[in-house]
Amino acid sequence: MAGQLFMDGTKLNRHLEEVVKWKNGDWFAPIHMEISVTNRCNQRCVFCYIDWNKGHFDMPEEMAVRLIRDAKAIGVKSALIAGEGEPTLNKNYIKMIEAAQAVDFDIALNTNAVLMDLEDLNRILPGLAWMRCSVQAGNPGLYSRLHGGGDKQFARAIDNIATAVKTKQKLRLNVTIGIQQVLLAENGHDAANLARLARDIGVDYYVIKPCHPHARNRYKKEKDLVACFREVLEEAQGLSTGSFKSIVRWNFLNEAELPRSYKKCLALPFIMQITADGGCYSCYAMADRSEHLYGSLQVDSLKEIVTRPRFKEVCDWVRDNVDVSKCMPTCRHHNANKYLWWLEEEIPSHLNFI
Repeated sequence: MAGQLFMDGTKLNRHLEEVVKWKNGDWFAPIHMEISVTNRCNQRCVFCYIDWNKGHFDMPEEMAVRLIRDAKAIGVKSALIAGEGEPTLNKNYIKMIEAAQAVDFDIALNTNAVLMDLEDLNRILPGLAWMRCSVQAGNPGLYSRLHGGGDKQFARAIDNIATAVKTKQKLRLNVTIGIQQVLLAENGHDAANLARLARDIGVDYYVIKPCHPHARNRYKKEKDLVACFREVLEEAQGLSTGSFKSIVRWNFLNEAELPRSYKKCLALPFIMQITADGGCYSCYAMADRSEHLYGSLQVDSLKEIVTRPRFKEVCDWVRDNVDVSKCMPTCRHHNANKYLWWLEEEIPSHLNFI
């Protein structure tokens, strides 16, 4: 399973039916949704994407389950439960995964893994395509400093991830379990140690990617981290085995320091972001701006939101008005945007000489 992982690029070119509809201006359902089930968090990570630890909203069970069923019905192909806060603070995330399993819908989970227990894992792992666990250090002291959740959380997270691996093996499940680290000045020296820990507890993969600073968070990322920690990153990458893959996202890390190769955000129709209060947005970084709001699940169904003119109007407005050079680097839509820009704008001479 680890050998089939693909993380540094886009799979949009595997969905040519939707790409052709996009080029022709025809309607299609978003391929993927990222869903927040809560804007609360049990940690205060120094690099937090957005400072959500003062949140107070959980997505209600009825909305959460209906969202999954409606997504399947209209042709959405996958969903990631992640977003604003720590999903496991809202136990309705379990109901969402069970609903997805019932209708044969691809669903995944991003979590810090601190709050899980064996009962939760037995319920969710059979319904997940993958589970990615955010761990920022391979030792308790540095983990506590970076995650800000207290001294005991490191042991809980690692124990729960190890239990997830054992549960997967016991139930003979196909779910992929991984550990993800964000490269920071504070933890780059520890990357190989965390990769080694990930391998030792039996997860399918370890991956390290760049930090995503932008206007709505306070963390200031230092530059040239790849150059600073290259030797450690290469050591981490060298820990791969036949059953474990240690992945350094070199392209993503390098591109985080470079200007974008595209001039417009084109990928919005393919990827949708949903906040815990039911707001449907172009992206989380713009979730405080009304011009990026497609609609609300408190008012309308998912089908109504993605089929009415407002959805296309928002996508077109972002395409024509947002200066992507000022957006957060290597955003969620980044790799899809590179592909669509190449397809739409970088047309080669003598096209028919294939």
